Amino acid sequence: MKDYISGDYASADYDKRAQGYDWVGVMVRAESDQQIDIKVRSRSDIKKQTCQFDGKATLMGQDAAHGTIFQAQANDSTVFFQFKDNMLTIDSPNKYALNYFCSGGASLAGEYQKLTEDLAI
Repeated sequence: MKDYISGDYASADYDKRAQGYDWVGVMVRAESDQQIDIKVRSRSDIKKQTCQFDGKATLMGQDAAHGTIFQAQANDSTVFFQFKDNMLTIDSPNKYALNYFCSGGASLAGEYQKLTEDLAI
C-alpha cells in the first residue's frame, strides 16, 4: 500500500490557532502495510490539553468509495479511522466512547484535514 496516509491532520480551528482557538491534531505514522500508529493531541501551548489518545489501528479495507479504513479498540468500543481525499474521519458506533479521551465534553469524533506542514503542538 502506498503510504499516503502518514502525516499530520488537524481540526478546522487549527488555521485560527494564532487567534487563540482550540484545536485537535492527529499524528499518523505507518508501522506496516497493515497497521498505523495514531497520536491525538489538542492544543497545549496556551491552554490545558483537552484531548489525548495513543493507539494502533489495523487495516480493515479500502475501496474507491470509502477510501482506506483502519480500526482500533478503545474504551471497549471499535473506533474507525477513515482516510479519503486528504481527510481523516474518526468515528465509532458508540459515540460516547470517544468522549473518554477528551475533557469538557469534547470528543475525538470528527473530521481532520491533512496538513502540508508538521503539526505545531
